[in-house]
Amino acid sequence: MKCPPGPPLHSCRYCGYLQECREETIQHQLSRRHYSTSTPVMPKIICLCGSTKFKDLFLKHQKRLTLQGIIVLSVGLFGHADNEFNTVITPEIKIMLDQLHLRKIDLADEVHIICPGNYIGESTSKEITYAMEHNRPITMVYE
Repeated sequence: MKCPPGPPLHSCRYCGYLQECREETIQHQLSRRHYSTSTPVMPKIICLCGSTKFKDLFLKHQKRLTLQGIIVLSVGLFGHADNEFNTVITPEIKIMLDQLHLRKIDLADEVHIICPGNYIGESTSKEITYAMEHNRPITMVYE
């Protein structure tokens, strides 16, 4: 895979190691101990977004993707489904969790939006905008 245009030295997206070459190769990944020699390529990373009302769909989609060999980044708490707002999740913690989820989008190759019935809440809408601004492909998951 060719690296994007830029300065002669750039950080590897996998480890931050500065390279003089302009190509990220499997040999580089192996030499930096990203993967053993039995793993030929880096697995895709997908971040799941959507309302935490849909806990069962998050878990179903996460399981399906994991069984396909994909790294899945998801929500850490299901505030709506588990009724954790105003008990575990205070307004300050909600802000922190929203910021944390944006960092997960930064790490992802793609973003999947869990949106049965086309439901997209305020936080999910912000995550979609953020993913688009950062050129992450978006897939809508309706079931």
